Amino acid sequence: MGGDRLAEVRYAGNDVLLEEGIEILTAPVCTSPDEIAVTCEGETMDGEPIRVESTADAQDDVLVTVGDRTLYDGSLLAVLDRGSSG
Repeated sequence: MGGDRLAEVRYAGNDVLLEEGIEILTAPVCTSPDEIAVTCEGETMDGEPIRVESTADAQDDVLVTVGDRTLYDGSLLAVLDRGSSG
C-alpha cells in the first residue's frame, strides 16, 4: 500500500463518510498505540459517533460505522483506490 498506515485508514474512513453523504461535526481523529491497529473517532452533525477501525488481525480491512450502522466493512485498498480514481 505504501504510506503511513494511520493516514491510510483515516483517508479511507473519510472517503466512505463522504460517499455516504454523512454530515461531519468532528472529523475522525485517529490513534495507533502499537502502529498496527488504528482506531479513529469523530461525530456527525446529529451527534452520532463515527468510528473507523483497522485491527492488527485484519490490517488489510477497514470498518466504518456511524452509531450502530455499518457503512463499510471490507478492503482498505479498495476504498483508497476508489478515492484516488476521482
